Amino acid sequence: MLEIISGYTADSIKHMRDTNNYFADLQEEYRYLYENQGTSPDGNYAYKVVNNYSELNNVLEKDDTTIAIIVSIEGSHVLFDEEMSQGKLTPTQMKKRLEKNIGAIKSWEAPPLTVNLSHHFYNGLCGHSRSFAGGQRNVLNQNRGLDTGLTGLGIKVLKEYASVNNGKRIIVDTKHMSIKGRIEYYNWIRSYNYISAGDKIPIVSSHTGVNGFKTIAGSLRKIDNHVKYNSKHFNSWSLNISDEEIRIIHESTGLIGIMLDRHKLGGGEFFKNHIDSETDQEKIEESYLRMFFDNALHVVKAVGNETGWNCIAIGSDLDGAIEHIEPYNKSSTFPKLYQNMIEFLERTKYGKTLWYGLKPEVIVDKIMRKNTMAFYERHFV
Repeated sequence: MLEIISGYTADSIKHMRDTNNYFADLQEEYRYLYENQGTSPDGNYAYKVVNNYSELNNVLEKDDTTIAIIVSIEGSHVLFDEEMSQGKLTPTQMKKRLEKNIGAIKSWEAPPLTVNLSHHFYNGLCGHSRSFAGGQRNVLNQNRGLDTGLTGLGIKVLKEYASVNNGKRIIVDTKHMSIKGRIEYYNWIRSYNYISAGDKIPIVSSHTGVNGFKTIAGSLRKIDNHVKYNSKHFNSWSLNISDEEIRIIHESTGLIGIMLDRHKLGGGEFFKNHIDSETDQEKIEESYLRMFFDNALHVVKAVGNETGWNCIAIGSDLDGAIEHIEPYNKSSTFPKLYQNMIEFLERTKYGKTLWYGLKPEVIVDKIMRKNTMAFYERHFV
């Protein structure tokens, strides 16, 4: 039951309970990823870990059988070794150890392009937003550190990630950060980008949805619970981003990855009106496409002009514990998703006033590929 609810295997759960050395696990996982790149056992496919935009392009132009891997890390709890996790170090020692461990990550052959500061649970760096509902919420307690802001250690980590004096810059992914932590981070980034106009740091929310609130403050006016969720068309929890945040990310030349998790995109009103009483599978699938474009169109509306289409990407989270949008449950279905998106827009003219004259194929190309590649060209150096 725990496996089903959490999305983790029993062996993984046991391992996580028995060890506090996240950093050792991280190092092992990276070495496994890096040292096993190459041709698959059947000789038909391969993957290559890439370290910049040029290497990425070379792999993509080579053939259709090689996957280019860009390293990312979801959750900065991975910086903690056993001594740190057990509270055996002073605050000064903690900062030095964090600096050392981030330096070790930046010395990898292919260091991560992005790292989430927070994940599902409190890590002593920054509070998190509530992400579990239903049965998951009953089993996985997120209350400790929920909705709290950045700590001194968290600020230290942000500065070490952003620095180019200790290796390549690592871009912070704001997904899972608390509203308070995000506000503090946005203020820091805006100040940095104003002072260092030639070295702007983009803000990334890699797998998210919109929450429908106009302001950041509005996102937390009511607590994140089923009542709040059930009363809205969008998933209105503070895990998702407000119109104000959309504009902040857009201004930073950042990226908003829209998830393929139906319950992170749609709220109770959407399911009540479009899904719960529907039995026709084709109509259900079309409703989910509409839900995806409701989120995308809301981003464009919040930005207020055509450039809103330049910051939207697919942030599927298919490797996470999600309820995927039917029938797009794996990456091999993306060609079908691409065609269905174009056909849906062409047939329905859905939200056409916000297309700003762009053709459906141009819009979907931006979402599925071009915006992400343009982001990599600017920042994956």
